[in-house]
Amino acid sequence: MTPLIRFNTVKRLNLCLNCLSEGHTVSKCSSKNRCKICKKSHHTLLHKANENSEDAEATAPTSKQTVVTSPPKEVPPAIREFVSTSNINAHMSSDTEFLATAVVLIRDGTGQWKICRALLDSCSQVNLVTESLAKILNLSRQRKVTNIVGTGGSSSKIKFETSTIVRSRYNDEEFAVNLLITNRVSGYQPEIDIDVSNWNIPSSINLADENFQQTQGIDVLLGAENFFEILKPHQLKLGLYLPKLQDTSFGRVVSGRYKTTSCIQNFQNRSFVIQFDNTSDEDLNLQLEDMKLTKPALSPEDRMCEQSFVSTIETLPDGRLQVKLPFKDNPSVLGQSYELALRRFLSLEKRLDRNPTVKALYT
Repeated sequence: MTPLIRFNTVKRLNLCLNCLSEGHTVSKCSSKNRCKICKKSHHTLLHKANENSEDAEATAPTSKQTVVTSPPKEVPPAIREFVSTSNINAHMSSDTEFLATAVVLIRDGTGQWKICRALLDSCSQVNLVTESLAKILNLSRQRKVTNIVGTGGSSSKIKFETSTIVRSRYNDEEFAVNLLITNRVSGYQPEIDIDVSNWNIPSSINLADENFQQTQGIDVLLGAENFFEILKPHQLKLGLYLPKLQDTSFGRVVSGRYKTTSCIQNFQNRSFVIQFDNTSDEDLNLQLEDMKLTKPALSPEDRMCEQSFVSTIETLPDGRLQVKLPFKDNPSVLGQSYELALRRFLSLEKRLDRNPTVKALYT
C-alpha cells in the first residue's frame, strides 16, 4: 500500500494511528514509540500520509523538468515487506484491476478445515501464508531461510516454511502446498469497494469469492506451482469494460480490468488535448488536438435527470451550489409518512429535553 492508502485503511478499521492496535485512539495510546522519522504520534509506516500537501506541491516537478530518481534506501528489516507482482496496481481514476481471489478451505494442524481468502498468482514462484493465519492453523513449521526478490529488486527474508492441503468448497479437489510464512502476503484487494449490482452475473454459477468486490485482506498466495492445476479452460465474458469469469477448481474467479460507466462517458463526451514533453532523448513531441468523439444518445431516464439538474441548480449567497434531489418515482409512493416522521421528531425533542448535556452536543 501507499502511505495514504495505509492511513485510510487504519482509519477505516478504527485502529490506533500510533501503535496500530484496536480498542483505543492515538490520544489514549500508552505506547512510548513514535514515528522514527518525525517523532510525532503516528506509526512510521504512516509518516508520508501526514506530509504537508502544500510542500509536496511546491516541490513537484513541472512537465518539462528532468526528474532524476536516486536509488532506494535500505529498508530496516522491521518494516521490510514482500512485494509480489500481484501488488502492482495501476492507480488510475478510470478503472480498477480485479485480481483472481478465491475463498478456499485449508487444513489446520488437527485435521480440521478452516476458511481463508487466497490470491491466485501465476507470476509468483512461491506459495505464501500470513504469520497470523499460520498461528491460527497451528501448523508445524520448519526453518528455511529464503530471500524473496520482488518487483524493482525489493527483497524480503523468510525464515520458516510450512505445508498443508488446500481444498475447494465446491468439489473434492485438493492441492498439497508448501507455504513460506511471511508477515503480509498482499495489500487489500480490491483497493476500494465496487458496486457490481448491474453486472448481471449469472446466479447459476459458483463464484470462487462471493464478495470479490469488497476490499478485504489476503491470507494465502498460491503461485505458479499450483496455478495451472487450479485453472480450467472455460471463461465467461460479462461484457465490454467488465472483467471475465474464469473457471477454476475453486469456482469462477473474477479477473481483469473494470472501467466505470461514468469514466467511459466522460471520455466519450469530451474533446481533449494530449501532449508529451521530453519523453525521450529525441525530444519526442506528440500532440492530439480536438479529438471529436460521438456523444452517446441519452436514455429517457438520463434525459429527465439532466433536465431536473439544469432547471433546479442555483448558487446560494455564500457561494455554495444547491440542487434538488430528483425522484425516480412519484414521491406519493412513500405513503402517509409525514405524521410518523413528525411524531418521531417530537419524541426525540422530549428525550433531549431530559438530558441537557446530550441536547447541547446534539444541537
